[in-house]
Amino acid sequence: DPVSAEHAHTPEPASTGSSGGGLMTMGPESVIEVNGDITSNQIWTSDNTYHIITDVNVQALLVIEPGTMVAFGPEKGLFVNNGGALVSCGTPDNPVIYTSDSQDPWYGDYYCAVFVEETASVATKITYSYIEYASAGIVISNRRLDAPIENNYFFNNGYGIVEQGIEHTDISNNLIVASYYSGIEVFLESATAQADPNSHILIQNNTCDYYQDCGITVHGVPNIEDAGLVILSNNLVSESYQFGLNLVDGYMYATVLNTGYYDNTNNKNW
Repeated sequence: DPVSAEHAHTPEPASTGSSGGGLMTMGPESVIEVNGDITSNQIWTSDNTYHIITDVNVQALLVIEPGTMVAFGPEKGLFVNNGGALVSCGTPDNPVIYTSDSQDPWYGDYYCAVFVEETASVATKITYSYIEYASAGIVISNRRLDAPIENNYFFNNGYGIVEQGIEHTDISNNLIVASYYSGIEVFLESATAQADPNSHILIQNNTCDYYQDCGITVHGVPNIEDAGLVILSNNLVSESYQFGLNLVDGYMYATVLNTGYYDNTNNKNW
């Protein structure tokens, strides 16, 4: 399930090659196989393609430079946990690229480009990154990062951005195209059925467009006294097969401002 708050994979033991820290150069010097966890600080540079062939836990500082390509093998993912921090900051003209290693890529070729677990450092930052062909592009489990998930481009993923838990990171200024299920999917209750009336999230200035069941879906909580706050402002949702904006499954305090709807089967459901 791509929206699971906990991944069921058991990473293979770290194998340290000539580069150290779970990296091993294979074949051409421009391709680096990543075959173990990141346990020491590293910088991934744009003159290399980083090929992820096992689930990788980021447990130190990993900085990915603008223009760097990260390619994933089937069902693999990059998991930030145990105090680790990922800084994936491209530029408008030179994004960090996350993609499938398949010769014929399609939805869900790999598990998740970036899975931020609740033990990740709040300094983790993802901006101006391009993510395609994942089951879920970015998943955040019960963690409020210092910076919003912003200015990213998602294409042909099962889900664009998924968040679950009682802490949430704001989502701003992303372009999410052709997500099979939802562009943005937020659960206000944790995977272990915890809820908190102090939870809050701002979802603003995002575009969710084309070939999706729903543009933005927010799931509430069972008890009204645990209802958190969701502010949805200046988003555009278009060409959804079910609903452009979908607020469901219990209680929430929701403020919806200046939503643009275009060519959805139904514009809204709540």
